[in-house]
Amino acid sequence: AGRRRGVRGAVPCRGPTGDAVVSIGNAPTALFHLVDMLDDSSCPRPAVIFGFPVGFVGAAESKTYLIEKDLGIPYMTLTGRFGGSALAAAAINAVLLGANE
Repeated sequence: AGRRRGVRGAVPCRGPTGDAVVSIGNAPTALFHLVDMLDDSSCPRPAVIFGFPVGFVGAAESKTYLIEKDLGIPYMTLTGRFGGSALAAAAINAVLLGANE
């Protein structure tokens, strides 16, 4: 069976991510996996996490998991099953535009 695509996409995060902006807009499994990886103190920490998985299966739970883990990393998410790539991109753009003001 192997790993799901969302998890395979998160695995490269094991490399240096110190200034990285991690954005997950679709796959709840990727957010679950990222949070689990960051639970390991030897895992490099991103600067910020934008977690906006969408869907009926796992989306709400993965965002709640991010919130409740309290990793000490700034994050932006919303509760519930809504989200998606467009919302993740809009959130990043809003933060970048706000930083330029």
